[in-house]
Amino acid sequence: MSQGPPCPAPCFSTSIPLIPVGQWIELQINYPATPKTIYIANGYQKSKSSFLNNARVKKAVISTDNGLFFTVLLADDWGNQEIRLNEWHECSEMKLTVKSVYPGEKYQDLCVSGFGINFEERQDFEWQEMQKD
Repeated sequence: MSQGPPCPAPCFSTSIPLIPVGQWIELQINYPATPKTIYIANGYQKSKSSFLNNARVKKAVISTDNGLFFTVLLADDWGNQEIRLNEWHECSEMKLTVKSVYPGEKYQDLCVSGFGINFEERQDFEWQEMQKD
């Protein structure tokens, strides 16, 4: 995993503050996409204090409607985290299910500021491959 710049402040927050394990976020895509990179902005990224004050995802399962299923350990870091898949994976739905958390210093509600995929990555790869010919 690697980090990019911090994402904007809006975030997903659990409505059940003391039981975040088992909560999930689902990304529904209107047309099948073929990602190789997943992005997660863990915690409430409004500010460093907001990040530390709220719970963050520690371990999660990522799954798709086409059978991809794996566990990921997220860093307790500010900014975007990048998860690279071993191969391209076509899907219309992707789910992040929380298995454990880093506790917040002030609040126990779980926050995630971003969860998504790179929609243009496959097209960029194919364009680069065509340029080699």
